[in-house]
Amino acid sequence: MANSSKDKQKNIAKHVAIIMDGNGRWAISNSLNISKGHSKGVEIVRDIVEESVKQNIASLTLYAFSSENWSRPKPEIDAIKKLVVKAINEQVPDLKKQKVKLKFFGEIEDFGSKILSKIDEAEASTSQYEPVLNLNVALGYGGRQVCIQYRNAHRFDLVFRPLFSPNRLRALDRSSRTRLGVLGTPSFLS
Repeated sequence: MANSSKDKQKNIAKHVAIIMDGNGRWAISNSLNISKGHSKGVEIVRDIVEESVKQNIASLTLYAFSSENWSRPKPEIDAIKKLVVKAINEQVPDLKKQKVKLKFFGEIEDFGSKILSKIDEAEASTSQYEPVLNLNVALGYGGRQVCIQYRNAHRFDLVFRPLFSPNRLRALDRSSRTRLGVLGTPSFLS
């Protein structure tokens, strides 16, 4: 018996999470510069986002740059930072056309003021509509770090929140503590 479209809709993942790993190894195995591998990864992300929209996936989380990646050589880190800015510049117009809301989380403050400014602009410009897809990008994340931030966020809520004015709380909401957000449990993790 053929699946009805209602059955197919039930089988579609609502939240897909992808750990972006292996771009450098792919580049080396193809006799390319490591930065070419990172660029190829960004190209593939565009395709993944488009397919996620077509498949009616509600949320896509990309774990793009872990805190452990800071130990890479400085030229590679610099190339990745430039790639983040380039990807935002080139892909945000397409995200807006597709009604994709972009959200970054992790220790993004470590990427510097230029990238933070780009991230803030991208998040603001993709928050002007009801999203078809929520695209969450993790930069500077780490398993241990996430646990510590979660613990600290809850300790903050219980102990310190009553002590702060609403204006001060809004300012604190721009911190990395709240950038983690509530993403939900992925239906699929790759």
